[in-house]
This record gives sequence, structure tokens and C-alpha cells, in this order.
Amino acid sequence: AAMAAVLHGGYAHATVEDAHRALMAGQPDAAVAELRKLASAGDAHAEAQLGWLMIAGGTTLPRDPVKGRQMVEHAAATGNRDARFVLANALMLLEPNADGYARAQRILRPYAEQGYAQAQAQLGMLYTGERMQTIQVRHGRVLREGYAQEICGG
Repeated sequence: AAMAAVLHGGYAHATVEDAHRALMAGQPDAAVAELRKLASAGDAHAEAQLGWLMIAGGTTLPRDPVKGRQMVEHAAATGNRDARFVLANALMLLEPNADGYARAQRILRPYAEQGYAQAQAQLGMLYTGERMQTIQVRHGRVLREGYAQEICGG
């Protein structure tokens, strides 16, 4: 209930991060509702996150990898960096082969070269062949900065 108050009453403008916190707090209905509101207002990152939830399943949204991928690709086509990161994750999950990994690398590499830690970590996992899992800096799961930069040649 406290998170719902934060989402709906505490801030004039909820963010994707607020929706994510609601999801982590066990309030998937509130999270999905916020993401839908944000996406309908044109927030590409929110649209991509909704698509990801449809790909991954496990929420109140029906699991639909085809529709989820369409949403993620539509959001990423806007050029939104966060939506493009979600697309890279989706490609690695839905196309765990050389073509999918190559597409993900093309998305991530320019951001990694610009110093974005999330892109560096994801790219590092591609290069080392580790099974890809979503890296979210705000979740507290980060690759050591030096290792990420070493992997990316920085």
C-alpha cells in the first residue's frame, strides 16, 4: 500500500523506476498500470519494459513473446537508450545464436564506448560467453567498472 501511495500520490510524475520499485515490492498490478500510463503518454522506455514483461512472463500481463518483442522493437526504434538496452536483452533471450548476439552487440557497443556501465557489462557478458541476464545498475548488480572497461577495450 505504501508503494502504491508513492506511485499515485507521492509524485506528480511517476517514472519507470517507480514502476520497477512497485514490481520489486510485490505490486505487479501497480507497476503494470504505471508502465501502461507512461507508455500511452509516449515514454519509449516504459513501452519497452511492458514488452519485456510480456516476453519474460511472471507478472499479471499475459506471456506473449511475439507481441512483447514487437513492443520492444517499436520502443527501441525511437532511439531511446533504455529501450535499446531492453531490445539488446530481448535479442539475447529470444535469439540465443550468432545473429541475435551480433545484433545485440551492434546496439550495445556505441553506448559501451561512451562509458555507459550497463552497456559495458552486457557487452562484456557477450564477449565472455556468459549466459545473459538483465543487468540493472539500480538493482545493485554491477560488474566491476575496471573489468567492464577492460572487456570493452577502454
